[in-house]
Amino acid sequence: MGAIFGAAIAALACGIYVWRRGKPAGAKTAGEFRYREIVDHFSGVIYSADTDGVIDFVSPGVLGLMGYYEDEVVGRHYSFLVDPEFFAMVAKHYVRQFGRQTMETTLEFRAMTRTGRRKWVEQIAVLRKKEGVVAGFQCFVRDISETKALQLALETTGRELEDARKMEEQFLANMSHEIRTPMNGIQGLARMLRGTTLTSEQQELVGTIDQLVKQLGTTIDDILDYTKIKTGEPGIDRQATETVAMDNVEQARLLNDLRFLVVEDNPINQQITDRALRMAGASVTIAGDGAEAVRLLERERFDMIIMDLQMPVMDGYEATRQLREKLSLDTPILAMTAGATPGGKKRCLSAGMNDYMLKPFQIGDFYSHISQLLNGVPAQQ
Repeated sequence: MGAIFGAAIAALACGIYVWRRGKPAGAKTAGEFRYREIVDHFSGVIYSADTDGVIDFVSPGVLGLMGYYEDEVVGRHYSFLVDPEFFAMVAKHYVRQFGRQTMETTLEFRAMTRTGRRKWVEQIAVLRKKEGVVAGFQCFVRDISETKALQLALETTGRELEDARKMEEQFLANMSHEIRTPMNGIQGLARMLRGTTLTSEQQELVGTIDQLVKQLGTTIDDILDYTKIKTGEPGIDRQATETVAMDNVEQARLLNDLRFLVVEDNPINQQITDRALRMAGASVTIAGDGAEAVRLLERERFDMIIMDLQMPVMDGYEATRQLREKLSLDTPILAMTAGATPGGKKRCLSAGMNDYMLKPFQIGDFYSHISQLLNGVPAQQ
């Protein structure tokens, strides 16, 4: 369609040029009258200009589009019809067309009417030749203000919807983090309490606390997944629920004499992770944020790093980047986060971490992830 329309415009341009050159008196034909009628009733504006850009012909439609009569336009440079903000771009475009001898181009820009109103126009410019030499341009202009306004409105709406989607996603991530952080503390403390001497009733109560925490975690996952279903995005990265917990003998054999750096800003989560590792015979050092972890690793080495993601001063992503790039460390890094978000695991792996877990964690899952990393088993994408 574009080629057909362009060919039609080019043919019309040639016809208008021949008609405007004129013939001896009495030699006008029916075809010339037809071209005159087309020019007079063209819904936009037809005009021609020489190679310097001076207009030497304009159709009557210029009054409706720009507010000028024909004799107010002829003899003037076309620039007075162009919004000053767009003139440099327009001039560059037509200098290029002239220099490359491109027969036809289409350009959208803002024009300036007599009253100073700005209108979006589309201009098709066809090179006008005389005896094989370019003599100027034949231009066809139409008002596209309404189309442009709709286009801009749609773009604005699209940006607003995207901003709203990002805000919703960030809110959900923050909500998940704020709820999961104390959940991890509650579950971890209940697990520690279970390891002490308790009555049967107390054991039952601790088990109930653990079950309620699991139910709350499932509810949070379902809320996040429902939100993603609405937008057609994949759900969050859930943890495997069927991991078989290792017994104490396996734990001791796995972690005995290993040194771990736990990078975590929450004191309760520090205590829980520290206890889980020490129960398996590991030695643990705590860093309160990513920056402190980087400073420690500049002078010490550890067998594994347990890295929280959302921390003050320096988060886990930046800390990992510095460890991998600045310090060139290949120490396995297990990301642990309370902020369950779509693509969270992929983002962690892309940042240079080796695996990813959600809080609150099951002790069996925790040891299994550590075992896989120590044995060089890559994390599933």
